Amino acid sequence: MTVEPAGDLQAAPAVLRLRLAGAAGHEKLSDFRLFSGELSSYYLSRLAARDEPDTLLAKEVTAVVWADAADVVVAPARALDGGTYTLATPELGALVEVTVVPDLVPWLARRWPPADETTGSGFAVFCGDAASAVGAGTVVLAPAAIDAELRAGVGPDALFTEQCVSLEPAPCRAGAPELPPALAGGAALEPLPIFVAETQLAPVTCAGGAFALGPACVLVDDDRVTLTAPFEPSLWALEEPERRLAVAAPGASVVVHGFTPGVPVRLRATAFDLTGARTPVDLAISGAPEHAHVVINEVLANPRGAESQSEWLELVNDGTAAVDLGGFELRDDGGAASLPSARLEPQELVLLVAAGFAPDPELDVPVAPGTRMLTLSKLGASGLSNAGELLRLSDPSGRVVSRFPALASADPGVSVARRTPDAPDDEAASFGPHAAPGASPGAPNELAAR
Repeated sequence: MTVEPAGDLQAAPAVLRLRLAGAAGHEKLSDFRLFSGELSSYYLSRLAARDEPDTLLAKEVTAVVWADAADVVVAPARALDGGTYTLATPELGALVEVTVVPDLVPWLARRWPPADETTGSGFAVFCGDAASAVGAGTVVLAPAAIDAELRAGVGPDALFTEQCVSLEPAPCRAGAPELPPALAGGAALEPLPIFVAETQLAPVTCAGGAFALGPACVLVDDDRVTLTAPFEPSLWALEEPERRLAVAAPGASVVVHGFTPGVPVRLRATAFDLTGARTPVDLAISGAPEHAHVVINEVLANPRGAESQSEWLELVNDGTAAVDLGGFELRDDGGAASLPSARLEPQELVLLVAAGFAPDPELDVPVAPGTRMLTLSKLGASGLSNAGELLRLSDPSGRVVSRFPALASADPGVSVARRTPDAPDDEAASFGPHAAPGASPGAPNELAAR
């Protein structure tokens, strides 16, 4: 048993392949299975009986297994976390344990196709701090031995060379799985397999005032445009007015800032779809009339301290102009509460609290210094619901400007937070439990890892 491309069983890299010399033909390839942690005698007996309990199945690591001449190669289909892993079969039991040291060899995450996509043209993009360590040139994709061109940057124009590399295979039969090389120069590529497919994309149709642009829809606002993907994801290498790499996917829009009401601003980008087609974009967009962007940003309904007197709700002005909150109204299951007059500057955060607000200094996350607090007549009928409730913020004209979904609090002291202030109200990916220490009243949010 050897570890490829580097290391050994006591110290293996996060991206690895296990080669079992001479093992081909002795067991079915599907019988070689990798599990996280050590396997107890109970688990090994259940594996031998081919009657695995759910707890053992939960430990299994998806792997691509193939025969290479007389050898068997087991390649985990993701970068492994640090710790012990066990390779086993029903007939032979535990074959070997391997210890992974994550920082032994740097690796780049796959940005395109998205991690949950398993089919595509084979064109892939990998990004990370070690991009400059990747060697360009022809590589071979396992297990079908498909030649591919590995080059710096994204696509033929070599965009974002400082952070990404792209992989483009030679034409190959549909259905062939592709695994990037376990080592390309001084770094590895995330080993998510892609099955080459002759993908048929649905025509892009847009609603709600948006217009089609390549593989996505564009909705123009005053200081931003939003790229939405009605059916299929697309990769956007944005150069102006922002420079970044982003994926627009169903339920996960891309918001591009830097536009001005009534003034033409250049949108320059290159878009890629799942078929590998490339769409250059270069047009001038004038922003819509300026308006307020007051957003419900974070909600703590289940504090560690006393329920009603430690609860709060955070607003942020995500626009480019100040706004007076007088006349705004917050509505929840318990009714509506009017906001007092207060000037909210661009990017400023403010907390809405009920009378008697007094968080526990030993249990609750403290409010960031300098954060203003506005006292309302009530937050909910008797406080905010731990089970979650729909919250709606209306401007003085009665127009709903922000919605916050009915999501239950994960644990006491953990808020429900918006991923970014510009994250759309109607997308589930916009919201989630806050990362440690559980909340950030008056400060930017950080969501817990999914």
